[in-house]
Amino acid sequence: MTDPQKTFAQMQFQYPFRKYQEMILEHIVPDDDDDKYHLVAPPGSGKTIVGLELIRRFGEPAVVFAPTSTIQLQWAEKVNLFTKGEESVSGLACLEPNNLGLINIFTYQLISVPAAAKKHLVAMALRRWGLDLLEEGRVADEAGAEQRIAELKANNPRLYQKEISRRRKRIKRDLLRSKSVEVGEFLHPNARRLIDDLVAHGVRTVILDECHHLLDYWAIVLRYLINKIEEPKVIGLTATLPSPEGDAEYENYTSLLGEVDFEVPTPAVVKEGDLAPYRDLVLFVQPSKREKKYLRNIQAEFTTAIAGLTDQNAFRTWVSQKMLAPKDEQGNPQTWADFWKQKPLMSVAGYRFLKHIQQQIPADIPIPLEAETKLELDDWLVLIERYSLEKLAVSPAEEDHVTLKKLKDVLYTFGFTLTERGLRQTRSPGDLVLTFSESKDIATADILSREAAAMGGRLRAVVVTDFEKMNSGVRRLSGVLDADAGSAWRLFAHLVSDPDVAPLNPVLITGKTVLVSAANGSQMLDLFNQALKERNANAVCNLKPTQNENTCRIVGKGPDWKPRRYVRMITKLFEQGVTQCLVGTRGIFGEGWDSLSLNTLIDLTSVTTSTSVQQLRGRSIRKDPLWPHKVAHNWDVVCMTYDFERGKMDFKRFMRRHGQYWGLVVFPKEKSQAGAVSAPLWHGRVAKGWVHVSPHIERAVYGDLSAKHYLNWHNNLMLQQIPRRENTYALWRVGEDYSNFRYHTTQLHTTDLKIRTVFTIQDTLKAMIRSFRASFVISFAIIFFQFVGSIFETGTAQEFLLCIFAVLLISLGIALVMNFRQAIKLARKFLVEQPPDAILLDVGKAVLSALRDAKLVSRNLVNEYLRVVETETEAYQVFVDYASPEDAGVFTKAYQDVFAMVYDQRYLIMRTDHRVPQTILRPIWWTIRQFFRKSAGYPPAYHPVPKVLSTRKERAQAFAQYWEQFVGGGELIFTHSEIGRQVLLQARAQQRPDVKNLAFEFWR
Repeated sequence: MTDPQKTFAQMQFQYPFRKYQEMILEHIVPDDDDDKYHLVAPPGSGKTIVGLELIRRFGEPAVVFAPTSTIQLQWAEKVNLFTKGEESVSGLACLEPNNLGLINIFTYQLISVPAAAKKHLVAMALRRWGLDLLEEGRVADEAGAEQRIAELKANNPRLYQKEISRRRKRIKRDLLRSKSVEVGEFLHPNARRLIDDLVAHGVRTVILDECHHLLDYWAIVLRYLINKIEEPKVIGLTATLPSPEGDAEYENYTSLLGEVDFEVPTPAVVKEGDLAPYRDLVLFVQPSKREKKYLRNIQAEFTTAIAGLTDQNAFRTWVSQKMLAPKDEQGNPQTWADFWKQKPLMSVAGYRFLKHIQQQIPADIPIPLEAETKLELDDWLVLIERYSLEKLAVSPAEEDHVTLKKLKDVLYTFGFTLTERGLRQTRSPGDLVLTFSESKDIATADILSREAAAMGGRLRAVVVTDFEKMNSGVRRLSGVLDADAGSAWRLFAHLVSDPDVAPLNPVLITGKTVLVSAANGSQMLDLFNQALKERNANAVCNLKPTQNENTCRIVGKGPDWKPRRYVRMITKLFEQGVTQCLVGTRGIFGEGWDSLSLNTLIDLTSVTTSTSVQQLRGRSIRKDPLWPHKVAHNWDVVCMTYDFERGKMDFKRFMRRHGQYWGLVVFPKEKSQAGAVSAPLWHGRVAKGWVHVSPHIERAVYGDLSAKHYLNWHNNLMLQQIPRRENTYALWRVGEDYSNFRYHTTQLHTTDLKIRTVFTIQDTLKAMIRSFRASFVISFAIIFFQFVGSIFETGTAQEFLLCIFAVLLISLGIALVMNFRQAIKLARKFLVEQPPDAILLDVGKAVLSALRDAKLVSRNLVNEYLRVVETETEAYQVFVDYASPEDAGVFTKAYQDVFAMVYDQRYLIMRTDHRVPQTILRPIWWTIRQFFRKSAGYPPAYHPVPKVLSTRKERAQAFAQYWEQFVGGGELIFTHSEIGRQVLLQARAQQRPDVKNLAFEFWR
């Protein structure tokens, strides 16, 4: 084999690197001590080029693994961009395992045979099960273990499979961490042979493309390969991270690649001009009449069941005893402090219930503020769960068992099952109604018709659903939802029957089915057969009617009529404009499907994982060479209602979906009839989360999206954005410079923030003194030289002193008169009605100073970098300028903690303005504040110490010192002591400002 370093040195990328590619390459230093490089960048950003450049720089034989043969060939083609065609570096890319070269490019499937692995895993699980039985002393020997397992398999196969599955998961987790030969035994002989050949060939660099697939079996195989290579360099490339919700699989992933080293957000690629600008939009709908009726019936049944339960003396007595005479698990009397600490949810729910039934509560019980509000669904669930398990389930009375059965049935409709371990959340019928509401079909047609009116023949739209035809969960709702509710079939039937959408000539395409409209069926059949003929495909199509008169099915015959071929063929017709709308599932339109002309995506799926969301959104933002200023619209349709207690489930899913996705914030110029006003502070910024879809959704986050007129106004606002794609393109500022810098900010609504902070008070007192001092000195000097000089020459010492005293009084009086109005103005602004930005700034100074001292943020972040910016929505953004994303995130979280509800935090800090830090100013403040007692707003109260500063006592004490300096008070309470628990109860009952805050992340 030729010298790898010499050969790689002759390679050179033939084009300039993009800015973000240079950032990645600068971040990764080939001769550092790291051996794992985890890179995240969106589709179309040139990850392959970065991977090949890293191979070149590392200068060692490499192997690349890709998920599909298509991507494998793309890697081989990109190698040519590094060679200039010289013979010395030709043939670098090797695709066959029997002919290894310097850059070997394979698919993951080449080193994995999952079927054989599964069989081996079962054998390993059985062996571990037998050992477990022996170690636990449940059998005498191996023969007894085998007999026990065999009996369980024959008599209780369900439990047998459960035990096997549980042990398989443990084994896979152990295999990922193991370097033993046991992993090799787990692999297929062909996989072991290829791995041995790669190691013998001297491979040192391993590139894992689309590495988000490496969650299970592939992760084990590749971990084995990497462990066998001496000093390997492992590079993971992906467009999106897998969801951390699957803990075991995500742990497999991170154990292989580590945390992310560098992320290229989608906006950076848009700025470079390599992806199309885009807007995320949402349309809110309400359930249909029959769906609303069903949801109201669910709500009525729940309300009736609750009323029947709460009217029972047994239930009321049980709650009263729980709350007013608490006991521990052993039945011994318990203090209120311990009760609140151990059962906070039960305590709040119980006291809310006692207030609900107007039962007198002893005055010496400090009721937390949160218990003063009305009962909510979560409170009922807590009470029902405990009462059912502690009272009804163990009761000897048959009527209690009947009551328990009714409660279980009612809870099921709300998406909860009651087991011996408590309430478990499930997919409820109510959730299905919202997810698959027929109102979404109507809204989709509305979006398409309006997009078509604005785009004309340029429109290329894709509508994505969860499934093709039927979902088993819908069968439970016969008479409420159609059997095919939420399916691509039902949606397609509605679209082709809509007179405004039918001209788009929609086509439904899945892995099993192709549907067209009956009106255009013959025309589409001819086009399909012509396309197959042009491609020399051994297939022919025919039309077949369906149960819906508006649709017909394209049925293909012949060996070449396969999903891979007809999907590609229909996509080509879509690009040509023969059809302007495709309908299908995310299995078709997810990873691997591409259409450069796609410019409108309507996502009707219920997925919330960042992987699925990124993959779907990535389809619409490909560059279109025929439309240089292409702008993609990505639509969500969300169904919500307030006739149902859990009517926001679909909305919450929408919020999670956008939680990790970047987008452009656009504020319209119009003013809202609902009272919201545009806020140009965010206009044109790139933000992560729901705020980029619509900043006005902030009202929904605060629970104020119930007004029907507001929903209609918001929908109109969204629909008005359709013809404004060119404006969106301009706002993205494609081609302009960027820093690829993320920063966090918190936004607070401060209508209730009526407190005073001593740092501002201190500055105000100093300003007043400086103002008085200047007037006093000038007055004294003038009077002294005018009148005191002659007395000094002719008068006695006593007369002179009296004169000096008189001059002092006169000068003070003049200074008071001259500065009275200014003093009153200052006093009212900063001592009576202290502005929110001053309060928020002082709190920020205390937080940032403590974080800086604890070395939790950079020591270069001085307090002067703090920014408090007022928005035009009567809110304030608080952030630290020049902070790294990590430091900004730490500050934002700590800042939010200060205004959080007091519940069971480790440390509390007292806020009071009784005295200012500087001793010389204390008497002045003591005198002045007597006049402002009635205007003091909220009385002294305790605030939580930020969690990150509560981990160590010295951190909390340092925070207390800065709190005293900037905010006031500073008394620190450790709540895990006897006295601390008493203070905690009192703090929970204290009146505090209700400061609603949200955290945002921006990119620039």
